[in-house]
Amino acid sequence: MLPLASQRWNELTHAFGPSGDIPKLLEQLAKFPPGDPYELEPYFTLLSSLCNKGEIYTASYAALPHVVAIIEGAPAKARWTLFQLLAGIEIARIRERGPEIPPDLRADYEAAIARIPALVGAVAKVPWDDSYSCAALAAVAAAKGQDALTDAILELNAATVRDLLKRKHGHK
Repeated sequence: MLPLASQRWNELTHAFGPSGDIPKLLEQLAKFPPGDPYELEPYFTLLSSLCNKGEIYTASYAALPHVVAIIEGAPAKARWTLFQLLAGIEIARIRERGPEIPPDLRADYEAAIARIPALVGAVAKVPWDDSYSCAALAAVAAAKGQDALTDAILELNAATVRDLLKRKHGHK
């Protein structure tokens, strides 16, 4: 995993330019500040910088293993927005909506992606609302390479599910 103190972060980019600010945001994230609504920091800046309108950047590949490690360190404190970020980065990579993974970041990135399904299992004791459920399940689908399913899960909400079930089974 790229050390947070590495000068390499200044060579990587995110949606708004050089990513030298990402290590500080990841340090803040490790303290699990309140995350609802998602516009709070550092969640909002990480989401908008690392996965902006479906596009990802070289810093996205360096940051993802850190996000996975942060969740692994304290799964009960993980916010749903972190799983949304993981899903967004991986689905954008699958769809080639960013640069190739830099060779020096590839092994750590791929290892972190492979840990996502177990990571979602580790947060099973946390209460899940609709947003948490969708984000966590989408992260698993993305980690397994299911891009269309990931999109569908991220679009779900209670009203959409009720409408779908009503059309399929006549449920209210």
